[in-house]
Amino acid sequence: MSLQTHNPNEAIKLFRRMQLENVKPDEIAILAVLSACADLGALHLGEWIHNYIEKHKLNKIVPIYNSLIDMYAKSGNIHKALQLFENMKHKTIITWTTMITGLALHGLGKEAIHIFSCMEKEGRVKPTEVTFIAVLSACSHVGLVELGRDYFTSMRSRYGIEPKIEHYGCMIDLLGRAGHLQEAKELVLRMPF
Repeated sequence: MSLQTHNPNEAIKLFRRMQLENVKPDEIAILAVLSACADLGALHLGEWIHNYIEKHKLNKIVPIYNSLIDMYAKSGNIHKALQLFENMKHKTIITWTTMITGLALHGLGKEAIHIFSCMEKEGRVKPTEVTFIAVLSACSHVGLVELGRDYFTSMRSRYGIEPKIEHYGCMIDLLGRAGHLQEAKELVLRMPF
């Protein structure tokens, strides 16, 4: 029985069927149903699955923990997501990016930037293209134009990441929201795409 489906409702139905038939879900099944809960904002089911994970000692598996953080963030409980993040000992770039994205999604841009700064200071992982989309989005949500410019520049200069159209889109959004329409227009004209 495979839960790898692009239909979140179907993934949840299959997971429930596994429970009824006493089939112990593996890591892939847990990840699929957590992703489905995140997509649907199914917080109560996600909490039940979290309890299942704790009960069966699956909480040390980093991808599962990352999925829990994502599920709580997308289901409206950003405080629980942050609590799990802070208690996590071994954070991967996916962990950091998931938390930054979740905070930005909830309009907590300054908190997202703080998490990014902590990640940089810790120095164990390097940001990815996806991390910078989250960071630039966070800057946009709270109008941090200068900081957004600095991060956009540091992508290339500090991390060797060539900005993609998504990064330019975030910067144009940031500049537009802050009323820097001429600069946004100039950035559009300078885009290498």
